[in-house]
Amino acid sequence: MTKTVCQAPVRDQTTRFNVMVLTFGIIAGATVVIRLKFKEFFSVKRRLESDDWIIFTALPVGLACIILEVTGLTAHGLGRDMWGISRDNLIAFGRYFYTIQSLYVLLMTQIKLTFCFFYLNIFSGRIIRRFLWGTVIFHILFSLAFFIGVLCACIPVEYHWNKFDWTNGPTAEGRCLNINSGGWANGAVSVASDFWLLGIPLCGIRKLKLHWKKKVGVALMFLTGAGVTIVSILRLTSIPHYAKTTNPTWDQYDVIWWSTVENTTPNGGEGRSRAPSLLWSYNALDMHRQKRTR
Repeated sequence: MTKTVCQAPVRDQTTRFNVMVLTFGIIAGATVVIRLKFKEFFSVKRRLESDDWIIFTALPVGLACIILEVTGLTAHGLGRDMWGISRDNLIAFGRYFYTIQSLYVLLMTQIKLTFCFFYLNIFSGRIIRRFLWGTVIFHILFSLAFFIGVLCACIPVEYHWNKFDWTNGPTAEGRCLNINSGGWANGAVSVASDFWLLGIPLCGIRKLKLHWKKKVGVALMFLTGAGVTIVSILRLTSIPHYAKTTNPTWDQYDVIWWSTVENTTPNGGEGRSRAPSLLWSYNALDMHRQKRTR
């Protein structure tokens, strides 16, 4: 590598990334716990439901992502130019990157399913429930297909991480599918499903037997999820460097950054950004659900 021989300066953004991951991760985890405790002790039913259990299972996955990002990715080069990183660290970075991609797919699936089951607990209309169950099936099948695609994108499997050894030029032997196309497909479907999951409750709210002021509050609560949709769109802009790069530890910084922000934007009960001040809206929905089940 020319820049290695010439001892070019090495840029470093690892501290910035670690601060973001730890800050967002702690806030996200805390708000999920607060939400679950609220549902268990202060809601009308005082028990956890299907959407709560799904987001609960997402906690260890999210924690694993945070640990791997800090002790794996940034510790082995993420956010730095690769010509300042040893061969062993580059290959280790590749292994952690391979693992974190799989966890990302799993975590995003849990978040999407949390939305779906939260809506299923609210809306009783036959048509909207059919749409929701169809959405559940779609997300499970699509995520399973993409998960398998991530695991088997390169042949042999070890080429997933050996291809990151550029210390003496690209020497590893293997081949991969068009990873950029897969990234674009996953990102586009994720954004489209975000809009779909925002549209379903907004259409169904008008049928809820709530005061119009509470309906407005609940609608605003759902619309806060649009912020994460914007993050998903920003993530798409980083995909051009996802696979086509000769400086992976630096160029893949953005896609990992936005993926982390997307998953750790302070979570509430349904897996997206929900301020504690909106908990009254949940209580209103709990009351509606209790009346519906009587």
